[in-house]
Amino acid sequence: AKVRRLIEAEYLRELGRFHRTQLALSRKYGVSFDEFISRHITRQMNYSWEVEQDAMAWETAVGGIATMERKLEELRNIANEPDV
Repeated sequence: AKVRRLIEAEYLRELGRFHRTQLALSRKYGVSFDEFISRHITRQMNYSWEVEQDAMAWETAVGGIATMERKLEELRNIANEPDV
């Protein structure tokens, strides 16, 4: 149970980090990630180093949020299973 709580705490820490990145970039560009991609913001900004780095960080954050949420759900489901 202690190890499970430690793993859950780590997942929540990572999830928070990904959410903060997503929020910061959404505020910076004034759009959601999907809009950022569909509007080709990187192309509009001539593929600048900063925008490319932001795009990669944002994509990582979006994927990380989905992964951490899935892992948390799996971990919580395991915690609710009866011991075998």
